[in-house]
Amino acid sequence: MYLFLAFTFLRALILATIFSVPVFLFKRRISPKIFIIIFLVSFTVLIPLNLEKYFSPNPYIATGYLPGFSKESFQKIQVGMNKSKVEQLIGEGFKNRFSVSPQEGEKSCVLYSFDQDPPFTDFAWMGISVCYNDKEQVTRTVEAPVYD
Repeated sequence: MYLFLAFTFLRALILATIFSVPVFLFKRRISPKIFIIIFLVSFTVLIPLNLEKYFSPNPYIATGYLPGFSKESFQKIQVGMNKSKVEQLIGEGFKNRFSVSPQEGEKSCVLYSFDQDPPFTDFAWMGISVCYNDKEQVTRTVEAPVYD
């Protein structure tokens, strides 16, 4: 949270400086009051714009995968498949970490991806999970954006 506010503050400062250049060029002098007003407006505009966003050109831009996972193998998983067969295809998922809650009749949902944002960005990542019933058979696979 503090890092988010620090980046927002820095961006607002840069924007205020950029917006002050035309004022400086035409007036030859910018008052501190005008600079502070421009900064505050920039800061309040940037806070809602910095919320985590879905990047539609590449929804997987901020998604990291566990070792052994591949999208091709994930596509091969079918409802009713045993957990051991799934683990042969895509490896073991995270323990005690999930992005999807089990639905009625499901014992657990195992997560295979995590948030891995590029520097200075905050994009939604794709939560990739496999859900199982009491017999440890696949009930569904899930690929959904996660906003954290």
